[in-house]
Amino acid sequence: MPIKVFKCDNCDAVFEEFIMSSRDNNPKCPACGSEKVKASFAGFTFSRRESSCDSGG
Repeated sequence: MPIKVFKCDNCDAVFEEFIMSSRDNNPKCPACGSEKVKASFAGFTFSRRESSCDSGG
């Protein structure tokens, strides 16, 4: 799931949002309610499965 980090142009607050669709790309600042925020890509969340097979003898 993509995570974006936003910074508010109004109050300089920094916050993260999970982005589910293109409709979610413009959230409001949780600190001041401003819609003037800039986004940057933060990364993806994922999990890695470890193999349960042991080749040792």
